[in-house]
Amino acid sequence: MRKILEYALVVPFVVLLIIAIAGAFVALFGALTGLENVKLVGGVFAGFGALGFFALMFSPFHYFFDLLSFIKPAQSHVSGTAQSKVSAMSKKEEK
Repeated sequence: MRKILEYALVVPFVVLLIIAIAGAFVALFGALTGLENVKLVGGVFAGFGALGFFALMFSPFHYFFDLLSFIKPAQSHVSGTAQSKVSAMSKKEEK
């Protein structure tokens, strides 16, 4: 559950960064080929992606990551005998 929430908080950053980079490449392509409309659309997408990325980064959005510290990670279901066997084996290797 905790991993899903971590991914859900990171996904907007990733999507906006990809939009910004792809928009920059589209604008560059439009500028190199002389297509004014392509250059304009790429610039709009690059600006939107960059603005959204930095707006999220400087917003109090990061406080949601602090809330994840209250969610305890799942406990492992390893039995005590298996743990004791592993610890006994590791003690034998140390000698």
